[in-house]
Amino acid sequence: MNELLFVVNPVAGHGRSLRVFARLRAVLERVPGVRCVVWHTRGPGHARELAERAALEGYGRILAVGGDGTVHEALNGLMALSPAARGRIAFGVVPAGSGNDFARNTGIPRDPAALATLLASGPASPMDVGVVNGHYFANVAGVGFDAEVARQANRLPKFVPGALTYVFAALWTLSRYRNAAVRIVLDGEILERRVMLVAVGNGAGYGGGMRICPGARMDDGTFRVVVAGDLPKPSVLSLLPKVFSGRHVEHPLVEVYDARHVRIEAERPLAVQADGEIVAASPLSLEVVPSAVRVIGLLGRSSDATTRDHAATAWAPRSADEPPTAGTSPAPGPGPVVERPVADPHQDGRVDTGRRVDIA
Repeated sequence: MNELLFVVNPVAGHGRSLRVFARLRAVLERVPGVRCVVWHTRGPGHARELAERAALEGYGRILAVGGDGTVHEALNGLMALSPAARGRIAFGVVPAGSGNDFARNTGIPRDPAALATLLASGPASPMDVGVVNGHYFANVAGVGFDAEVARQANRLPKFVPGALTYVFAALWTLSRYRNAAVRIVLDGEILERRVMLVAVGNGAGYGGGMRICPGARMDDGTFRVVVAGDLPKPSVLSLLPKVFSGRHVEHPLVEVYDARHVRIEAERPLAVQADGEIVAASPLSLEVVPSAVRVIGLLGRSSDATTRDHAATAWAPRSADEPPTAGTSPAPGPGPVVERPVADPHQDGRVDTGRRVDIA
């Protein structure tokens, strides 16, 4: 029996995750030999706990249902394991958030039939993971302007599409942000610049399709580092649309480097984001953990190429064509559904409020 463990964030995408997962589950229930086990998160940080617990309980395919925040939490849970334990796990995602950049970067299809086939039996490839000040990330970490944009974007209503969320947040932040003098060390090479932002990419994109680090690969053991220099605000406004195509790097004040180890110090404390989550403040130290996890998807080429091939329109939020929200309980399928609580090993055997749903 091929068991798939789903960690479902029921509030991702303003509840869209439940509708997306209902469509996928309807397909998987018709696949012979597949058994789905579903755990729902109950709050911030719970996806990390559930992913780690699922691995310790022996599940071999662990799938996060939600957006990049859910992926970020689940990834950090898996990185708490030993390399040998991680090597036995295939990690995947069912994209259902506002941005879904991890899905873009790894070539995850949206079509339920194609996604079901990939998640149930598709191969898993080694993927690098970045770490910044002890926090692991899959896509991009950034310091300066983009971190402040991420802070504001996280405060906006979740029903706003991912790209629009970041555009609105960027415009709001631009009116208040001041560039900062920084000292950047790239594999021992020192740069001293006044910058708007520094983006360190394991993957190419963030912010709902912005290819901030074009050419980044998730399997080459190297970061793509983009340094946006002392750009005046009118230049930022003209560059913002070009970030979606990756052409912003053609600007003379935008520099591109490759490095395995990065350290950044700033004249004032600057916020640091990783996968869109504020995780620290400067100074910061980043490094690549090569082949850290096995990921279900299309790796082996630059992730911005994957982004182009799986166009952003494929990830636009649906509305009228989606079935009604089923609530937190799955709709009945053709097979028996057994629902039971999950014992929490950290609560002396007491039952937590997360729920486990086994679809036979």
